[in-house]
Amino acid sequence: MALAAATLASALAGPSALRAASFDAVAFSLLAACWFATGVGPRALQATSLAGALAATVAVLQAFGFDPFASFGPGVTGERLRVYSTLGNPDFVASAITATLALTFAAWKGRAALLLALPQVAALAATRSFATLGAVAVGAAVVAARVKIPRVLVAALAVLAVLGAGVAGRSVAGRLAGRWYLVRVAAPHLADAPFLGLGPGAVEREWPLWELDFWKQRCGNSRACVEAHPDRRFAEAQEHVHCDWLERAVTTGWLGLAALGWVFAAAARASRRNPGLPGAAVSAGLGAFAARAVFDFPLARPADLCVLALLLAASSPPSTGAAP
Repeated sequence: MALAAATLASALAGPSALRAASFDAVAFSLLAACWFATGVGPRALQATSLAGALAATVAVLQAFGFDPFASFGPGVTGERLRVYSTLGNPDFVASAITATLALTFAAWKGRAALLLALPQVAALAATRSFATLGAVAVGAAVVAARVKIPRVLVAALAVLAVLGAGVAGRSVAGRLAGRWYLVRVAAPHLADAPFLGLGPGAVEREWPLWELDFWKQRCGNSRACVEAHPDRRFAEAQEHVHCDWLERAVTTGWLGLAALGWVFAAAARASRRNPGLPGAAVSAGLGAFAARAVFDFPLARPADLCVLALLLAASSPPSTGAAP
């Protein structure tokens, strides 16, 4: 419940967007409730992995030009953006399916796991997401550290190779430069309210002023300087920093950041008591989620939070269901 307490405290400490405060409080209360519940049944994990495979199948169809929602779905342009499945954006699709892929190997065995994993891996490749490649690499490293089965390690390397082929042709330098710009704009404001944070919704509310301060420090009042600067292409309104760890520190303070880190660390430690591939899959899912949060904002998306709640609940050994 520390996450919920930190979020509520930051909301009360200063003005914030009510909808963001409500969403955060409810979401983190849900995460805490799921985690401290008596574990999660296998059917819930199996149903979630089936849903992930279904969403992945839709994404693969869209990648090949067959959109089931073409007549009423969002109008999108570009080869990559058309892979939105039921989540609206290829990055959102990749984030949720990375977690459901981990749950697939926690809930199923043998051929069933492989059959459900195939469309999910194909969908991840179709989204062409650098953040997903990094997140899955962290998950694969976790599996390699815990499971010494050669065929599992070969499968993990094969998945990474497929995802690597998917991002071929995209510029990683431009994406990293954009993320680094967001960090440089937001990071100076860690000191504005270090303990309780500026409250949920602070990024969207304060971004215009933060960005104005950023450019004044670099160019003063010279508009020509701003327009000529290579970072000018990244200057626009933002709702998120695209780094959940930094955003949590800014909005909920060091208290909220510490609570969030403790949840991931404690759940990962608890999952080590769950032997074999199922426990390793849960650990991999948690590691991948935490890694993705360095470059993305999964904690702001309901679909990701729901799957994270299941990962946290599944971290408890099935024999006891005790909270870590």
